[in-house]
Amino acid sequence: MLLPVMTLMTGCGGGTKNLSDRDILSLIYQKAGGDSWEDKDKENWNSEEDLGKWKNVKVNEEGRVTELTVRGAGEIPAEISGLTELKNLSIVLKNKGVQVTEAIPASIANLANLETLRLSVNGSPMKVPDLKALKALKTLYLFLPDEVQFPEVPESLESLDISGGCGTIPESYYDLSNLKRISITTSGLKGGIDPKVANLKNLEHLQVDQTAGLIGSVDAAEAVLPAEIFSMDNLKRIFLRKVSTSGVIPATIGEMKNLQSITIASCGLTGEIPKEVGNLTGLKEFKIYNNALTGTIPAEIGEMSSLKELWLQGNQLTGTIPAALGNLANLEGLQLAKNQLTGKIPAELANCTKLGKGPFVDFSGNQLDASIPAGLKALEKFSKFKF
Repeated sequence: MLLPVMTLMTGCGGGTKNLSDRDILSLIYQKAGGDSWEDKDKENWNSEEDLGKWKNVKVNEEGRVTELTVRGAGEIPAEISGLTELKNLSIVLKNKGVQVTEAIPASIANLANLETLRLSVNGSPMKVPDLKALKALKTLYLFLPDEVQFPEVPESLESLDISGGCGTIPESYYDLSNLKRISITTSGLKGGIDPKVANLKNLEHLQVDQTAGLIGSVDAAEAVLPAEIFSMDNLKRIFLRKVSTSGVIPATIGEMKNLQSITIASCGLTGEIPKEVGNLTGLKEFKIYNNALTGTIPAEIGEMSSLKELWLQGNQLTGTIPAALGNLANLEGLQLAKNQLTGKIPAELANCTKLGKGPFVDFSGNQLDASIPAGLKALEKFSKFKF
């Protein structure tokens, strides 16, 4: 099958050289250390087999490359831009001890049909190409060195995942009207989340984690957690850790009917848990811990019929544990440690027969009555409970 070719200017005389998709893949193999690839990643590469039989390569009916995964070391040649039908590209370069000038070429910005891009370079400098030029891009995964600023991205994005990087979240991210998912995991965040996040009307997944897995060793971003987050009707999942030093949970949280999971950890939240959380009957995880919440645990939490995990540890909650929590038939994990709770553990919790199937059940670090209800002791996973 004859494949379309890429025409390049070469040599001092300005002659031309035509590169087919096969030629370009062979060049990638050479530049990205193909001889040292794992056997499972280089099956049929540089052979006479059809390109569709080369490992991690997919082609269309015309034999043009549409999907490509490269896991190697070295650099990607600029000629990759000749793979003009490419829709899905994944590049993972482990360059420890490998000296390269430009691991990811700027010419990637010429891949006009690219819809999904994954870039990861370890061990050598990484310059992020001009991604805004990728007008068809819908899904972007970036694994950035810590010193690299968060890059500008195309307006077409529907999903954005960034691991590493530093700086403030670019204002342009809040104008990505098609965005359904954003995940930023770093230890170099500056300035927290802007209230303009509410402009992302289609957002379903919001994750900003300032710990990058280094819990306890990274300071929270100096910022106020925007109350506007709790007016985003389409959100299904919220995960925020150390992205602020103050903020409250407004009553509008009760109107987030699509919400299935919320985690807000070490964000300096104060004030009380609003009783309106009881309206969240589809919520499965309610985890707001290591903040400075005060007041009592609302009995209305007992109306959250889908709840599997309730984590409120590490706050300043007072009063008794509501007996209404016994209505949570699906509850598997309960974290109430390190508060200022008093009184008896309610016997009604024995109705939560799945309790203990989750990772934690912890009542310790309070001023609770030492007696434990017999029904609670009879639960299958009681041996996991901590008092």
